[in-house]
Amino acid sequence: MNDIRLPVRIQRSRRKGWRQPANTLYCGRPSEWANPFVIGDGYTRESSLAAFRRAFWSKQLSITPKKAYKKLRRYAYLSCWCGLDEECHVDEIIEAIRVRHERKGAICLHCPHRLRNHYTIKLENEAGKVDTLGAACAFCNTDDPDDPEKDALCLALKL
Repeated sequence: MNDIRLPVRIQRSRRKGWRQPANTLYCGRPSEWANPFVIGDGYTRESSLAAFRRAFWSKQLSITPKKAYKKLRRYAYLSCWCGLDEECHVDEIIEAIRVRHERKGAICLHCPHRLRNHYTIKLENEAGKVDTLGAACAFCNTDDPDDPEKDALCLALKL
């Protein structure tokens, strides 16, 4: 799979002399990428982030995981006012870029097919422990008695 350098979240500052680094996009208000669920307008930090997650991942906002991947993956940094020790909606945006990249770029471990959907392979080893491996495509998800290796694949959809 082609590696992607994910954007890193940085905290904006009003400190004298602070400048936003080059190749950075601001994701706070009033930008297009801001969390519309404002803390204090009936939301706590936790409920604001929960509302953002639900709306973002279910594509109820104008910003979607697909749009984040297409428009933000080229940036080195995404900035907002949240402290780096706090949870932030930008973390969800970065996660969407990572997930979307894995779905688009992954190649099956068992054949040369490029994955349309990202699946995680879970195999139970001899000791009864479940090992999680990389990715497999739908072509390898067969119950073929002539090929016991393919028969062992148990595919679980990864979001």
